[in-house]
Amino acid sequence: MKIITSILVLLLFTSPVLSYDNLSGKKLVCSETLKNRDENKSFILGFDFIDKSKAKIIYASFIPLDEWESFLELPSIYEAKLNKIVIQSQHAEYKWKYTVNRESLDVFFEDNKHLAGCEIVDISGFTNLYNYISVLHEKEKIFLIKKIKSKNKI
Repeated sequence: MKIITSILVLLLFTSPVLSYDNLSGKKLVCSETLKNRDENKSFILGFDFIDKSKAKIIYASFIPLDEWESFLELPSIYEAKLNKIVIQSQHAEYKWKYTVNRESLDVFFEDNKHLAGCEIVDISGFTNLYNYISVLHEKEKIFLIKKIKSKNKI
């Protein structure tokens, strides 16, 4: 009986320590353009953690001089490790993999290309993270177009 009790106590205390977190309900928004406005492009990346393993990647990009725009929402899975979160797109065409450093909140593409810094966001007043990023994306588009037009001579 002592052995069974010892095993149960051990499992009770080690299980939460090894699970590294369930990120359900957490939302990250990542963007260098919101901080560095010298670029004539906008890039916003969001991660919406749905449950203990599912997430959504929301990607918005706008390059006005190339007349290119993209706005995607991709089903994904994630694994919360001790020092990083690995998010893998489950979309047939876009098999993107992102890694977020849990301490700095920097996000990397395919483990090595630093993309941006992230922030944990509160989306109160919005229906979901997609809508929140959509509003940010539209504001960035307006800002960039005005910035480019202000430099035009004709």
